Amino acid sequence: MSTYQPTLGQWQSRAISTVIMRKKVLLWHEINIPARTLGKLYGDDFPFPLPGPADMTLLDYTVEAVNAWRNVSDTAVITTRRGHIDEVYQRLAGQFTKMHIIPGLKLNEYLPKGTDYDFLADHTVWEPFAEDALRCTAITGTRQIVIMAEGPMGKFNGQHGRYKPDMSKFDEAMAPLRESGLRVTWYPVGVHAGRPIADSVELVRAILKAVPNSYFPGTWDGFPTMENDPDAHERRKAHIEATKRRFVHHIFVGPGKGLYVWSDGNSRQAYTVVDFMRWLEERSLGEVWVFPGAFNSKAVGEELQALLTPSGFVMR
Repeated sequence: MSTYQPTLGQWQSRAISTVIMRKKVLLWHEINIPARTLGKLYGDDFPFPLPGPADMTLLDYTVEAVNAWRNVSDTAVITTRRGHIDEVYQRLAGQFTKMHIIPGLKLNEYLPKGTDYDFLADHTVWEPFAEDALRCTAITGTRQIVIMAEGPMGKFNGQHGRYKPDMSKFDEAMAPLRESGLRVTWYPVGVHAGRPIADSVELVRAILKAVPNSYFPGTWDGFPTMENDPDAHERRKAHIEATKRRFVHHIFVGPGKGLYVWSDGNSRQAYTVVDFMRWLEERSLGEVWVFPGAFNSKAVGEELQALLTPSGFVMR
């Protein structure tokens, strides 16, 4: 249980509730090996207190994290690996019958040739992926899938991007994905640092043409160091323009003083829950995906819950 008590100056609890309820705020949480324990994942030398008992499995922790968000949102995005579809989504769908669980799958497990080729234009990738996506959504009852492709997309995005895919093959290759009828959210596909903006925009538009029901999260909100970066602003603007109305607002939020923590112990300053509430109030948004990082999902949910209840609200 998080012991941190966020404060919001002169804000009223009712106003906070209005901000949250007026906008669709979703938890985004990743669970790769459900049976692994917190102690095994983070190790003895991890520099932060574990978010639960060392012998708690990641799946049990995920259940606790989603439960912490239950009064904040009716939707959670939970991504996992191909081999854990039934284990993860059967458990969550059975336990949270009044919540919408949006599933997601890691793309690298569908790449038999690895990433060192033009896999975006390979129909043998998208056929099994679409089949598993439909299997996920049949369990959860939602009609959305998230493609987790941070590693594989490195060849097309960012400073390590080496290839320009054959976009003329996209329509045929991605037909299974298109014909699934699902809303498809690609992460990360967008206008990233180190890659010519024109190339990135062309890629986004080619995917939209092949799979019209595609959506694309932004990747910079919530890290204060990026706010004054002119290049990041230029790329963000190009990303929004390229995706048109298919842009997903995605923000990094940490508990307490806002520290975002990776599983290897590295950390970075992100928005606090208070920062996030102010950011949210200042913008006219329909949907926001909050990514606390798996380590902090439960704590951020607890802090948001505290702000939504009079007993948890603290005036400065």
